[in-house]
Amino acid sequence: MAGYLFIDENDHIIVPDPFWGNYRLIFEVTYGAKIAPFPSFHNKAFNLQGLDNALEDDGKKIVLFSCPNNPSGYTPTRQEAKKMVEIIKKHAEKKPIILIIDDAYFGLVYKEGIETESFFAPLAHAHKNIIAIKIDGATKEQFAWGLRVGFITFANKDMTKQGLGALEAKAAGAVRGTISNASNLSESLVQKAITSPTFEQEHNEKYGILKRRFLKVEEVLRDKKFDDVLEPFPFNSGYFMCVRLKGGIDAEKVRKELLEKHDTGVIAIQDYIRVAFSSVPEKDIKRLFDNIYNAAVRCKNG
Repeated sequence: MAGYLFIDENDHIIVPDPFWGNYRLIFEVTYGAKIAPFPSFHNKAFNLQGLDNALEDDGKKIVLFSCPNNPSGYTPTRQEAKKMVEIIKKHAEKKPIILIIDDAYFGLVYKEGIETESFFAPLAHAHKNIIAIKIDGATKEQFAWGLRVGFITFANKDMTKQGLGALEAKAAGAVRGTISNASNLSESLVQKAITSPTFEQEHNEKYGILKRRFLKVEEVLRDKKFDDVLEPFPFNSGYFMCVRLKGGIDAEKVRKELLEKHDTGVIAIQDYIRVAFSSVPEKDIKRLFDNIYNAAVRCKNG
């Protein structure tokens, strides 16, 4: 719906790389825009200079953030987030900026010092030239895969009640003209769940499972043996993390080797592998990374 309302053919969408592959299907294939990635990381931190450079040219800018990021599992630190907001506000002095904030994994942060608030909050009324669009839903935040209940929220510093009403009407028309409506069954199930008196307790239990799996991944990857062939991307949140394969090892070959020899499934992207630690029991995480390591070593040696 954000693409339908705000994206024109040949628009460039600035997005930190790595990014969710479906963004290409949604924005490039469906709406004819172009994904314009910049590297997410510099010196194992968020690439603030890369964001600044990406916004430098004249004309309308469209920026897409996903925090926690899929696939890297990274959320900026509070200090990084503050500087990102400052960069966007600086460029908004000279050009309109459409900011699409994909909060699919909102709240799933596992370390201290990491930003826990959506970018929508500081940017909703930051500048008259910024339109902030918050996209979130029950799918990942409330562990409701398949129900596909989503929300879209708009904000702009100078937009009037009349203007927001017109935008709301356009969004409603876009929904009716494409998907017709969200599933009432899914909506009813989500509403029933989040109004349950035990909802918060149940949600916290599941969050605890994910955090323990995350911490186990951190623990396992401290073993120096992995350094020979694997380089983890910075990660601190979400459902996934990524490891880059060193020495020119082919990620697709490793993926196939893992399936054929270890009955282990991962996603190969360019020269790295995405690992869904969220779906792996804590007791199996060491074996998972041992499998990845052994497959990578075999592929490296021939």
